[in-house]
Amino acid sequence: QCSREQAEKGLAEVVRAGKKAVTNQTFKQYGDWWLENCARGEIKESTYEEYSAVLKNHLYPIFGSKLVSKIKRRDVRQLVAGKRKEGFSRSTIRNILAPMRGMYNQAIDDEELQYNPAANVGRINKRRKHDGGNWEVKETKKLNTLTKAEVSKLLKTTLEHMPHYYPAILCAFRSGMREGELIALKPVDVDFNGRFIEVSRTFYRRRITPPKGNEPRRV
Repeated sequence: QCSREQAEKGLAEVVRAGKKAVTNQTFKQYGDWWLENCARGEIKESTYEEYSAVLKNHLYPIFGSKLVSKIKRRDVRQLVAGKRKEGFSRSTIRNILAPMRGMYNQAIDDEELQYNPAANVGRINKRRKHDGGNWEVKETKKLNTLTKAEVSKLLKTTLEHMPHYYPAILCAFRSGMREGELIALKPVDVDFNGRFIEVSRTFYRRRITPPKGNEPRRV
């Protein structure tokens, strides 16, 4: 009989022997393996679905047939430039590169690669504005929020014409909860004595999932 440590060591050797080296895999081959063996179960199901869609729709068409070890920083820079031309926002581009960063971080942790071409993409994915001879980062995002008068009018109209929606809309304005969190709200989540709501779930893509950040919060 062998010890547990010996058994685990032997199993690891079998796994390594049956797994093709990352350096000999295409981006798609390694991406599919990473998605099923590393990402699944470690991230929210909704995030897993987003990563799967991003790989299929944005990354595989560009990098899919290339060897993982041959993709360089300049390739990522070209990807970012191409997505900008297609009209994608900087935040969307960051989301597109998220699974790619995860793949390469895994390969680095497994000591099969020594670099991540998608790391620190913020330096690449910046919009700059020429101003008086100096280049500076231009990071602006306009928020179109309702005024106090508009909120009052909306609540009044809702109460008059759609009273069944009034509590949810009032709760949204008073608490700042997201739409999915409001849909998933249960009576047990409301503490009238403590005057707070425990946000512990959300409704996303027709299923109940943990809230953003995977951590409950009080509002």
